[in-house]
Amino acid sequence: MKKGLLILSGIIIIALICTYLFIPSKINVIASTEANMNADAVFRTLRTETTWQKWWPGKIEKENQKNIFTWNGNRFSIGQISYNAFQMNTDINGNHFESLLYLVPGENNKVLINWETNYKASTNPFVRIKQYLYAKKLENAFTSVLSKIKSYVQSSANVYGFDIQKEKVAYEYVTTSAATFNHDPLPKEIYSLVGVITSYVEQNGGKVIGYPILNITSADSAHFETRIAIPTNKKLSSTNTILSKWMMKGGYILTTEVKGGKRNIEQAMQQVNQFLIDNHYSRIAIPFQSLITNRLNEPDTNKWITKVYYPVI
Repeated sequence: MKKGLLILSGIIIIALICTYLFIPSKINVIASTEANMNADAVFRTLRTETTWQKWWPGKIEKENQKNIFTWNGNRFSIGQISYNAFQMNTDINGNHFESLLYLVPGENNKVLINWETNYKASTNPFVRIKQYLYAKKLENAFTSVLSKIKSYVQSSANVYGFDIQKEKVAYEYVTTSAATFNHDPLPKEIYSLVGVITSYVEQNGGKVIGYPILNITSADSAHFETRIAIPTNKKLSSTNTILSKWMMKGGYILTTEVKGGKRNIEQAMQQVNQFLIDNHYSRIAIPFQSLITNRLNEPDTNKWITKVYYPVI
């Protein structure tokens, strides 16, 4: 009997010693993931709490005018926000921790997203074991949430509001002309210029191989420089008002498709320009719109389809 008690006591003592050996005095909880997206773009997305509703895996509730994010029994809320970092208030099984969610820019426009916390382990071995188990549960929660963030922010449609792609210029030549208006040109005025260029192309043995291209530049509210270009199958001769230009076929171009009228198109162009800045591209020519929907045949602007192009290197 005494021998059995001695063995049991020895096992308990060894277990307690192992508790102090293998569970450090400071418990660190760290989770990380790498996403294919610019760090600044990811930070802009995450700093707006309303976007969290689009990817958060659990429930979001209001408590004292503050968003409480719950996941697998854990409760989180966003505290202070600094550059590329979020202080997160974390509660798990009645225990409160402060954790830090932060971004580290990587190479090739990737970002490392880290979430970590640490706390002092108790000298009580039984509490210490509990704290270690809490840490494992918290690490799993961090990992799950980071996986959702990664999946969301790797889509340019989620981050910029538009599906922005890098493509190659598909045609080599355009025939172009310009006109200046004292107002934002109407569809009939735009397509009148389209008609003039199209007729010129056909009369000179050319063939139209793409949708009309539009660029409008306004120095002020009374001057709207309007350029129209028509993709053609070959280089044509030029006049004083109609020019044939080379389009650097095979060069790179940022593009996205937009549904809707002028406001949507302008927003898309702003977001493509932001994408250009975030990804350190250089613009080598003026941006333009490809008028996929004929505005004269479709008066409802909500049904217009436009493709926005930014030539870049």
